[in-house]
Amino acid sequence: MRRKWLYVILPVLIVGGIAMAAIWMRRISSGGLSPTWLGNVADYTFMWWAYGWRGRSPEGHRVLCVQTSRYGLALDLERASLTHLGAIAHPLPEGEAVAQDNDVVLSLPAAELWYVLKVDGRTYRSVRFAPPVDNARIIESGKFMQRMELLGLEFEDEAGEPLAGLKAWLELVCWPDRAALLLHLSEAKGQVVEEAELHLVLDPALRQVAPFYLSSQGGEEGGSPAALCLFGEGRRAGGILLLNPSPGDDSRWSVYDGPSGPEFSLRRVYGRSEKPAQELNLGLALMPVARDALAACRDAVAQETRPLGGEDLRAEGIAPYQGSLGVRYDRLRGWYEVALGRHDQGWVIGEDLDRLERVRLILRNPDDRPRTVRLNLAKDYEFAGIVGMSPMIRDAEGYPTGLPVQISKDWHGWVWFHGLTMLTLPPKTTLPLEFTMAYARWGGVPAASHAQLCLVGWGTNQLWDESAIGCFGESICYDPDVNLDRSMIDDVRPLMVWSMTKDREAKVKWGWTNNVGGGDFLVYVPPKGGRQYLSRMRTSYRRYSPCLTEVIYAGITPDGHIAARITVSTARTDDIVRGFYRFRYDVLEPTPFKRLAFFQLGADAYNDHWFEMIARGDVSGLKEEWATEVGGLRYHRTGIPCEGEQPWFSLHRSSTSHAQGGAWANRGLVIRSWKARLGGKEQPIPYAAVFGTLDRVPSANIELSPPPGLEQLEKGDFVEAEVEMVVMPMFAEDYYGPNEPLRRFLAAHPDSWEPIWREAAGNALKVKVFRGKLERNYPLRIAVDRSGRAEFTVEGGIGYVPMTFAGVPDYRGYILERDDGQGWVRVEQAVHGNDYWQTDYDPLSRRWELTYNVPLDRPDDAQAKVRFRLRRE
Repeated sequence: MRRKWLYVILPVLIVGGIAMAAIWMRRISSGGLSPTWLGNVADYTFMWWAYGWRGRSPEGHRVLCVQTSRYGLALDLERASLTHLGAIAHPLPEGEAVAQDNDVVLSLPAAELWYVLKVDGRTYRSVRFAPPVDNARIIESGKFMQRMELLGLEFEDEAGEPLAGLKAWLELVCWPDRAALLLHLSEAKGQVVEEAELHLVLDPALRQVAPFYLSSQGGEEGGSPAALCLFGEGRRAGGILLLNPSPGDDSRWSVYDGPSGPEFSLRRVYGRSEKPAQELNLGLALMPVARDALAACRDAVAQETRPLGGEDLRAEGIAPYQGSLGVRYDRLRGWYEVALGRHDQGWVIGEDLDRLERVRLILRNPDDRPRTVRLNLAKDYEFAGIVGMSPMIRDAEGYPTGLPVQISKDWHGWVWFHGLTMLTLPPKTTLPLEFTMAYARWGGVPAASHAQLCLVGWGTNQLWDESAIGCFGESICYDPDVNLDRSMIDDVRPLMVWSMTKDREAKVKWGWTNNVGGGDFLVYVPPKGGRQYLSRMRTSYRRYSPCLTEVIYAGITPDGHIAARITVSTARTDDIVRGFYRFRYDVLEPTPFKRLAFFQLGADAYNDHWFEMIARGDVSGLKEEWATEVGGLRYHRTGIPCEGEQPWFSLHRSSTSHAQGGAWANRGLVIRSWKARLGGKEQPIPYAAVFGTLDRVPSANIELSPPPGLEQLEKGDFVEAEVEMVVMPMFAEDYYGPNEPLRRFLAAHPDSWEPIWREAAGNALKVKVFRGKLERNYPLRIAVDRSGRAEFTVEGGIGYVPMTFAGVPDYRGYILERDDGQGWVRVEQAVHGNDYWQTDYDPLSRRWELTYNVPLDRPDDAQAKVRFRLRRE
């Protein structure tokens, strides 16, 4: 009987599978993508200092960690050596992995790395990376790739004599599936590097070694293999692939039985036909895999040694430039580089705010097996609009697909942009895509972006994030490790007010505005010692652009007492800069404190301007206004209860000692939600305090603080809150943007608390959901129902309100409609077509999220009720 049913069911399953495959293949040919093509969205990379930027290991060493969705490694800078390397057997999803402790990497198998040079007949071994700490330079950091340069690699001979004159540095390039160690050598005049050797000791359990030769080398008779696969016992054992990125370049592998396990050596002999005092390199790519190492290594070697050719990966400009673009495979760094054209020829930003850069991409996999493609869409030259960019991958019909594009860039003398992404091509398929980059506006409204900004050329050279609305200047900058010794929220600049200029009377648009920063998250000072800055800080870039950004910073205090998870967002809009912050602090041990703040508007070390007045209230209006007492490095007020709905603070009548011209701005704080247990007791309302700061000038800040009388946190305590930082123009004549309700309100209430109250009350949205499920009020987030639809009403709203719909079964074919009482009308903001919403893919649910920004302003700021629905076309 069972066999009979099997004969019936099996053909149905086969036919069904073929039908589904045919449907998806038709979608591919028409430009659509299935979830299968977006599998790499589940990949991620993190890079962090294991003991914090300021901290050291128990041995007093700086330890750098890298964790990806597949492997981890640790590097000791004082020893100039790997200490751990291996595949992660059971990697967590990105949202959970960002908060893991260091053990996920430091419990991996031990490893050791060193280099040996033969220079002018003498032998030297690598011993350390030299100070200063700026020698560890973060170049690129994001979802798909981490890249760091470690300068000052020092060598000594057996007698301890240093190798003088030679400049040596290590470049670390880590994708989710591949890590590269690139040794760079720059000879001094008259110096000759004859040989370089890399020595690597790995997990002793990986006793099996399989060499891979290239057919172009003549197989095993052709000399040294292109790669070695190391694997353990068992048919499905994991292992590590050691790949020579430049086979046939006079480099040779050797394998030894060392005291700590197998020792691998890659030796390169340099010919002297080149000019002396040249730059030399020795590269190694590592690909750890958790299981089926031999099969994985075989596929990886085939892809790495036979990259896609010119007919398989093509790029062509659509607008504003046309024609074929150069594509090349960088064997050392593992990316296909697409040399983007000049989008800014004759471009005056203020005269063409809706300019898009569009490039057609054709990717073809000629193989019988899937192929991984790592893309670097690159601009390695100075160009306009670098401050704010929203890169994305769209399908052939212009629909955003949800495949993220990492944004890494630098404008500090060394100007470049790299848009990095990764996807896997199924066998024998061709995929047409479009790379699109918005600069100033997306769908006629200034776009939001959050990017890692390289500081090489400026200083400190650590992780620095920059969010921008439009491309007119920074909006909010973040320093997760507080490596500048100031605060986590640093430069903050108002939107579309007169730019800062040397001429105090000039009225200049579309430029950098004055800096009214900063702010901070957890400020914890124990009874003894100084502030405990968060350490083990990982960064997860969940959404880069263009409608609503989302980035997570997760860490722990060095004493291990408080864990922090901080989510920051910025939205596409045309009125003001808003920083949306969600944070959760968990107390892991009893924690007495001398000082504690959960959030600061105006940081202890970043607050170099003044404001004469402070006001507070809730949605009903003003509760209190008072003159600011400044300076003293002490609390001027404590225990301020933040009662009522949506409590807010306004810091107004602001001014600065800066000499340049341009408009200034006021700041505000709105507490959107609060939940806490402090001192072992539920704490239903937040409290605030005013602290007198001294950052160049005496000033003050607003802090969210513990309740009066509390001196110790207990294990199990927590704070979970959502707050909004508001950057408000002071006068109507300062603001040149298009939002007329804002301009009228500023004209009626110049340089006062009322604009902050307007924001707090106006965006205290009242949402009623008829289809779907409400997940967050503001920014609004709704999960669609089983049919993929949502319907709801919104009462209130100021500016362009972000609306995200989660769990959508497709990224195409959906529309958002609104009914203001006159019937359903499509929300349509397109300028070039399909260019006003944001698409993100969720690899856990295998569904998409669609984000729109919808203007809900009313001329008289009346609280109107609007009905919305998301449905298929």
